[in-house]
Amino acid sequence: MGAGRMISTMMAGFSRLTAQQINDQTFARALRGYAMHEVDGFLDRAAEEIARWHEALNRGRRPNARLLTPREVSEVVFNKEVRGYDMAEVDDFLDELAAELARLYGEVTRRVTPAGRRLTADDIVRKEFNGGMRGYDRREVDRFLDQVAREVLRWQDALAQGYRPSMRLVTPQDINEKVFTKAVRGYAMIEVDAFLDELTDELAYLQDQDPQASYYR
Repeated sequence: MGAGRMISTMMAGFSRLTAQQINDQTFARALRGYAMHEVDGFLDRAAEEIARWHEALNRGRRPNARLLTPREVSEVVFNKEVRGYDMAEVDDFLDELAAELARLYGEVTRRVTPAGRRLTADDIVRKEFNGGMRGYDRREVDRFLDQVAREVLRWQDALAQGYRPSMRLVTPQDINEKVFTKAVRGYAMIEVDAFLDELTDELAYLQDQDPQASYYR
């Protein structure tokens, strides 16, 4: 990594990052920002880790160990210096990087669900997310997932007994349109959003079922 990062070329959204994109990443400078050599050194490590995982996965293998984890990316602390890298830009990019590492790890660590097994309320309440420098408010997410878990359990129990609940307390649209407050050290937004997509599909499946059909078949 060179020290001449003068113009920000931040990528939109949480793109799938490559090692080259990390090496090419630039940041604006601020009167008081992150120490440039520390950020450069850390991103060098990140680029090597991304390249290592991409190469291994392309060969159908998994690297032997994690040299840099999403948690380390989310919790890294840099010293401040005059005319350092703009802190907000670096923090945003670190969120993207943490999300990409989490996605790569998920490619090979995702639990295989047994045939015929549906998402359960226990799966929902036990769901864990990595942290982000700026993410979704943890308490808001936890409370909402508890609410969804109760609704999933209510529908699963009702269908197993051969009837449909008379009311929908949470709908797939409620999940799809849910908005959380952003917070420092919150849950990684891309991970929460991906899980909400799963919950939307699961609840839509439940609420479309014929109670006379065997839900667990």
